[in-house]
Amino acid sequence: MNTNLYRAFNHRCKKSLLCKLFTTLTITPNPNPNLTHNTHNKRAYSTITAKAKRRIITLDPHKLSSLKQPLISLRSSKTTLLLPTGSSPVRYVWNNWNNIAFPPNSDGFFYYHLPPNRPALSAELRFRVTPTPYPDSFDDGYDLPLPLNHQNIPGPWRIFVACLPNIRHMAPVVQLLEHEGLLDPQLTRRIRELHAMGSYHTNARFLFNLEDPFMYRYSPTERQKAVLRPYTEVGQGIAELKMGHGRLFDKGTLKLRFEKSPLPEHSSKKILVVRCLDIPEPLVASPNTTQLELNAYAPVPGQLVQWCPFTANPKKNMTLFKGPWTVDVSDERETQIAKSLRLLW
Repeated sequence: MNTNLYRAFNHRCKKSLLCKLFTTLTITPNPNPNLTHNTHNKRAYSTITAKAKRRIITLDPHKLSSLKQPLISLRSSKTTLLLPTGSSPVRYVWNNWNNIAFPPNSDGFFYYHLPPNRPALSAELRFRVTPTPYPDSFDDGYDLPLPLNHQNIPGPWRIFVACLPNIRHMAPVVQLLEHEGLLDPQLTRRIRELHAMGSYHTNARFLFNLEDPFMYRYSPTERQKAVLRPYTEVGQGIAELKMGHGRLFDKGTLKLRFEKSPLPEHSSKKILVVRCLDIPEPLVASPNTTQLELNAYAPVPGQLVQWCPFTANPKKNMTLFKGPWTVDVSDERETQIAKSLRLLW
């Protein structure tokens, strides 16, 4: 009898304990059963919207409205564009192994740009920031700017078409340009052939014409030179422009261009001179630079750049070094700078 009572009591205790445990583990029903569903939809919608902001339908500026090209939003330091045949990442600025983020409100449209009377090799891929999310406001926008200290060629942010065929992850962009008739497949093949002659960076100082401007900086990192890339369908070269002005200034940026020498004594030769177009960043003279040297050699906007010696000897230099900086690109000249700049003559 006592055994049966014990078993009954033990059974009630276990049943009570299980009831309490079940009550503790029971999940309270969701008062809003649609909450989880709505959250899932929101995430899906967010993903679709994010992809739409990176989707490229056309790069032809004349077709943006008719093809209803979606607005592109550039965020962070790298944006992956979604094209018909694949994806291509684009960056704003790569500096000292660090990606610099796109400026705030970089919303607009990518487009193919080739000014009139320019060689096809000089075409660019630019980004137009627009005041509204609609392509109709294209003409009211402006091209995405590039900080002055990152400009090797004056102008806005751009990717030269001459670089695209040689970058593997930009193949979808090249395919779209060819499909729209903006890039001739024969030109694509020629660009690959030119690249095989010598590789170059996407931010190189390309010179497609003799009159193309370029930036020349005075700073310890530039080492008194500017590496130029003459680039034509005939061939491409590399020219290191070295001028002695680097020892006169610690800082500053010049906007320069080459010209055929206008001097009478150079009329029968292939002589190039350099003209200073502008000084976008003021020149800061070095502590050892004398006023005599500044008066003789400092670049002046609108004038030819004067020859400046690489060594400091003011009194001797005043008598030995006079006249503009020149380079002879005659056919018999075999120096690297002469052979490269000869392509542009």
